[in-house]
Amino acid sequence: MMTMNYLSEIVLQKLEEKVEFFLNSRLEPMIRVAEDGFQREWPVSSERVLDLLYAIHFEASAGEILRKNQREFLLSQIREKCRRGKRRFSECEADDAETNPVVQAVLCYINDHERFEGRTAILLEILKDSQFVDRLPVAPSTFSRRLRQSIEMLRGFGVEVSISHREDGSHCLISRTESFAIEPDDTLRQANDSDDTESVVSVSSGCRQL
Repeated sequence: MMTMNYLSEIVLQKLEEKVEFFLNSRLEPMIRVAEDGFQREWPVSSERVLDLLYAIHFEASAGEILRKNQREFLLSQIREKCRRGKRRFSECEADDAETNPVVQAVLCYINDHERFEGRTAILLEILKDSQFVDRLPVAPSTFSRRLRQSIEMLRGFGVEVSISHREDGSHCLISRTESFAIEPDDTLRQANDSDDTESVVSVSSGCRQL
């Protein structure tokens, strides 16, 4: 009879053959199951991951049921593998970024400028010169709220955003981080050119697309 530690090692090895471990932009542990059809990326806390563990354990142990302490140990090891993996957008986050005009407009601006510091209302007026003008919020207060909601998403692109409120209104500081990749204006790579689900970031006429 196999010991729990030895069996857990086998389960993790078999799991590694089936999935990819990574963190999404919110630093949440995720796995990607390439053989899944409709949805391939799952939070480690999801039932899909538990079902996968139960199935692999049942096969590896010749019919034994996964015990609670083994399950918790395996989940902790999976989370650790995710933290050691790369950080990237999940499929859902990539879709959200592509359709988010605030994110796209800020990326358009920050590709040509290293940083912005000043009133959020002024930034909004600057961004209205971009191709996203028809989709951006009209009111500065709405734009400020949407920008705050997009902080984690922008961080995934290598853009750091901080927002503060002063007597004259909302102020923001937007700057590139070391992970930000500047692309030349004539570079255009569409995400559908590849089956890879990772976001493909490119610039066309100073604006990013996924």
